[in-house]
Amino acid sequence: MAEILSKLPSKCLARVRFVSKEWMSMVSDRTFVKQQLKPGEKLSGFFFQEYGCDSRELWGDFNALINYINIDFDFTEVTDVKKGVLNFLPKDVIITSSSHGLVCCRSSSMCSKQILYVCNPLTREVITVPSTSNISRPQQLESDTVLVFDPFESHTDVSTNFQLVTICETQIYRRFPDREVVFSFHIYSSQTKDWKTSTAICRYSHFLLNMGFVIILGVIFWPTKGQGILRFNPKNEECFIIEKPFLQPFFFGSDGTCMGESEGKLQFLRITKEKLQVWELIDLFSSDWSLEYSMSLEDIEKANPCLGTKLTRKSFPWISPLSLKNRTLLLKVWGEMFSFHLDSRKAKRLCPYSAYGQDIFEYKVIPYTMCLVPLT
Repeated sequence: MAEILSKLPSKCLARVRFVSKEWMSMVSDRTFVKQQLKPGEKLSGFFFQEYGCDSRELWGDFNALINYINIDFDFTEVTDVKKGVLNFLPKDVIITSSSHGLVCCRSSSMCSKQILYVCNPLTREVITVPSTSNISRPQQLESDTVLVFDPFESHTDVSTNFQLVTICETQIYRRFPDREVVFSFHIYSSQTKDWKTSTAICRYSHFLLNMGFVIILGVIFWPTKGQGILRFNPKNEECFIIEKPFLQPFFFGSDGTCMGESEGKLQFLRITKEKLQVWELIDLFSSDWSLEYSMSLEDIEKANPCLGTKLTRKSFPWISPLSLKNRTLLLKVWGEMFSFHLDSRKAKRLCPYSAYGQDIFEYKVIPYTMCLVPLT
């Protein structure tokens, strides 16, 4: 029975565990969870949250709703946006990251000491963690907290140990263009239940982008506003800068880029007026990239009537890649949301962009994979 049930996706297992006490015990067992995870779960969907200011600056009280959109290429109808998916949490939260089925959020109020929540949306289990408060100077900005979690860390059963990493950016004021930004890190361990300040620091000439980090094999990659990508490994506290696969202009233009991950490989996607291209990092310790995917926007339109001529319009192409995970791209095109799978080259219209909120200025997009990993 365990072998049969282990072949079901996590979404189904979340329901069948209520069939009987025997099934509940079987599905909740850590060795079963690890067996069920071993083949690898597909991308389940994306969390989407709007906001109106830079997340690393003063937020104030913030109550933006977290939306969730399910990705399913077996259906052709328009996907509904699910609201209030994380309403089991104690208070309004800001979603920060996700890893192997676990989600990290932080309390939205800046008036008191923040609380971090690590939860499993499928089982509705929650762990609370007091956030670190190490901002000591006005020139210092603190990014959102990144959840680093590897359920296969243990050789016997599924591991529930995780780390939380917060990066601080301190600008050293010098005459332009000699500006310098110093990156420092704070790490929380679920084993010690305490924060520590990493001895590692990294210096660069540009700040981080306020979204779009990627976690691969426990290593975090943050894109910067320049040509570099910041790489940090919280286990050995090693950090350095690698280069992006192409020269990216520093001014706002028609090109759109985003970072992603597929099968343990870091990917960098770019959409120009003519084509969609994806580079893959050959070695996680180098800046060597290979072009893995290229397709013209015209060919994408021909293969997907749902897009019409939105990609190749002569006017300004409002095309924004929002997130890339497991070769599935979440894309905003002329006020509508689409998912596009790189292998099948099939696009699916998801919903109007306005369904996520009104007058969206900025947003967070977090890819999510369902998993029954227990927290307690």
